[in-house]
Amino acid sequence: HVTGIVSSVSSNPYLLVIFIAVLMYVIRYVYTSQMAILPVFMPILTPICVAAGISPWVPAFTILAASATWNVLYQNTFAMQGFAAFDGDHNVEFSKLSKMSYIFMAVNLAALLISVPIWQMMGLIG
Repeated sequence: HVTGIVSSVSSNPYLLVIFIAVLMYVIRYVYTSQMAILPVFMPILTPICVAAGISPWVPAFTILAASATWNVLYQNTFAMQGFAAFDGDHNVEFSKLSKMSYIFMAVNLAALLISVPIWQMMGLIG
């Protein structure tokens, strides 16, 4: 159950950010709407984060930042539009583009973790 797992990692903001980001990376294979992912997960995460002294802004930002993947073409409407604009596989191989998504995920996770101390200084994480 997601709520139980989030409760157990909410005491450590680094683990919480890792958990949310990795959850989004995995969920995006099944739940493809980037815009609808926030209202689905925020009602679950907000009360847990608030109880742990974490502003709801932290999970919201983490969800939005981590949901911009394009590992497979159907995950990201912007990637689909760009791929179509460049005439698909005739000019660009999606397999090469999708490798950049995995690099994005690594950089994204690193940036989110680097943000934790800044969020703490801003008072977003108690």
